[in-house]
Amino acid sequence: MYLKNKKYLWGLFPIFLVGIVIAYFLFFQRKVIISTSSDSQFFFQFNLPNSLYAGSKLSIKLPQHTPNCQLLLNSSWGTWWLDLSKNEFYIPDSVMMQSGLLDISLFYNKNIIAETQIFIKPLQAFEPLETFLGSKSIIADGGEHWSMITAIPTDKFINPVYENTPVHFSFKRPNGNSEAYDIPTKHLVSFKKIYSQQKVGKTIISMKAANAAGKEKELLEIPGYPRPFNIENDELYPYADARQYFKLKTGIIKDKFENVVSNGTLVSINIKDTDGSYRQLTSYTIGGIARLMIQNPNIAGTMQISANIYGDVESNQLNIQFQETIKDFKISYNKQTEVLKIGPFIGAMGQYIADGAEVEVVLNPRQENLKALVIEGYAKFNLKQEQHPIGEMTIRFAGIEKRINIQLEVKDKNKNDKRP
Repeated sequence: MYLKNKKYLWGLFPIFLVGIVIAYFLFFQRKVIISTSSDSQFFFQFNLPNSLYAGSKLSIKLPQHTPNCQLLLNSSWGTWWLDLSKNEFYIPDSVMMQSGLLDISLFYNKNIIAETQIFIKPLQAFEPLETFLGSKSIIADGGEHWSMITAIPTDKFINPVYENTPVHFSFKRPNGNSEAYDIPTKHLVSFKKIYSQQKVGKTIISMKAANAAGKEKELLEIPGYPRPFNIENDELYPYADARQYFKLKTGIIKDKFENVVSNGTLVSINIKDTDGSYRQLTSYTIGGIARLMIQNPNIAGTMQISANIYGDVESNQLNIQFQETIKDFKISYNKQTEVLKIGPFIGAMGQYIADGAEVEVVLNPRQENLKALVIEGYAKFNLKQEQHPIGEMTIRFAGIEKRINIQLEVKDKNKNDKRP
């Protein structure tokens, strides 16, 4: 009896062995049974790592005599559908360069027969570190304005690095102080606001993530709104000769933090002339000072000058008194030469006034205004070209006005015409 039972147990041993093998593949292996054209069956499993670094090589090996299958690759960067015609297939490098979760599915006869997932990890930050600064300039107003520096660390395949990767920011401020911050990435970026200080100049910015450094950035901190300022005149010749010039300049124009305003700040000069007329001139600051040359008036009196910036930052007002440059002048007319001679023009110090001064000659009947230049103390006006009766003429210079009545003999052009 014992021998019979022993033989029976030995007969069941192959069955137990087959059962153990089947249970192993059922419970411990990811398997697929593929039916070939010859109706034979085989087992398949993905034998792949759970994660790899971007740029790694990855191959999929199928058993020999495997029928043609299709491979579906799906990631956050896109989807690829590939035909497998060989037993060993390499995942394209373009796919393995992209970080993130990669779904791999094996199809046969339009059915999924195996699938798995691999997480492709990004590499360390690769230089140059991508950085962006905006705005490029702010007003140095003690923290009311700010700019922002932003860094986007990526690896050499342009994959964003891991969340919370620290980025080191360093600032060298215009006041000489240094600042440093470690800001972890969040949603792919790391950023830091840069608040203005009270001193103008450049803030130099550097950034680094792991071994990757970014390009140097510059933030320009510029002066704020100017304060009221002073104007003054210099090199004044206080006579209304309409020839000389005097200098007008501002004091050093600053903002409320004592920063000198930017070069090129526009200053408007408002002038009320001695004859009651108004004019506006402009100048630009260099080193915080605006300068301008202003011509002396031609009539004695008080010239009023003030200046402003942006229309509401105003200066003091200057009242400059100009005296008469000449007391009187004479007029003579030569009938033979038909030349009107005006002068001499004697200045306040007993000198002939400067050459080039303009004398206004008004032909009253036609109200025609002409100009005669003073040369060596006299102005001369040739009336030969006038072919009309002139009658009364008005001469004006330096606020002095005189009249003279001249009757010209109008010549008949046809009288000397010898044509038949």
